[in-house]
Amino acid sequence: MKQSDGPRKDAVIKAIRDEVQQIIDVGAIAPADFDLLSEEEQKKVIPSHLFVTTKYDAQGNFVREKGRWVASGNFLDTIGMDVQRSPTVNQSSVMILLSIAATARYDILTGDIKGAYLYTSIKEDEPQIYMWVDKDLSLIHI
Repeated sequence: MKQSDGPRKDAVIKAIRDEVQQIIDVGAIAPADFDLLSEEEQKKVIPSHLFVTTKYDAQGNFVREKGRWVASGNFLDTIGMDVQRSPTVNQSSVMILLSIAATARYDILTGDIKGAYLYTSIKEDEPQIYMWVDKDLSLIHI
């Protein structure tokens, strides 16, 4: 992104701040000093990435920028661990339900739970999950 991107740059920074703030607001994250982690814990730190997507309405007009902060779990060694997964709905199931609703002339409503993935809990006897936060991301949030 160039300096001349003015309004879009502001929208991107807002999207990043909003994403990080919702994670902080639900208490899903707490800072940890890498140097204070044991050698074993340091080996289990997984990287994270932030990406921003531009959202448009049905007419193709800009709506907003949307940030997503994700952990790169593919780097996690899962041997001997209960693996947490975030299942998604099967597309065939959605199409069958839509077909039934259309045949019966039902109204269809949708909903969204903002940050739904943040509302899971880690049991006290389970190991902590450590995620590496890019320095640039932490600077943007300040």
